[in-house]
Amino acid sequence: MLNKGTVEEFWVAKLLESGGVDPKTVKFLPISSSQEGVAALKTKRATGIWGGGQTVKALQEIEGVKAIADLKSINAQTVNMFLSTQKFLQENKETVVKYVKALDEIVTFIKTKPEKTAEIVEKKANMPKEQVLINLQRNDMSLEFNQDTIDALDAIYQWGREAGFIKNAFDTRDYVNVDALRDAFPERVNYK
Repeated sequence: MLNKGTVEEFWVAKLLESGGVDPKTVKFLPISSSQEGVAALKTKRATGIWGGGQTVKALQEIEGVKAIADLKSINAQTVNMFLSTQKFLQENKETVVKYVKALDEIVTFIKTKPEKTAEIVEKKANMPKEQVLINLQRNDMSLEFNQDTIDALDAIYQWGREAGFIKNAFDTRDYVNVDALRDAFPERVNYK
């Protein structure tokens, strides 16, 4: 089971590929949430799901369920992208640079004060502090755009083309604008 239309499709395809399983032999069930996936596994409507964080904890409580891989085993990375129009970026350069600098302050706070961050998330999002701390340990948060980032985007694009999800050819770089990041932190932009 996986969330259709998300990077999970790419990850699951890579997981199957690494295990020598032809994706055509797998019936994918679209789900709307991780909780739905756990329920489907419990009721035997599914034989496997992809999940993280609280989902892993819920899966560990189901007898007979075991982990077969994680993001590290398929060399996957999660990146956050901010989307905007080119026009907005051009007309609001100074504001976007300030936004990037503010994001960097947030990342610095999270990295230097994980306990305080976990307390805030627990209070505001009702997520157990212990789970937040685990999630923070698993993540290498940084505000940068480097060769690994563009390579990951290119790999997802190539897979999407081969799988028939992306119909029209394009160059990923034509849709990347890191001007504000480069203006704020020039040393954090490095890709071909």
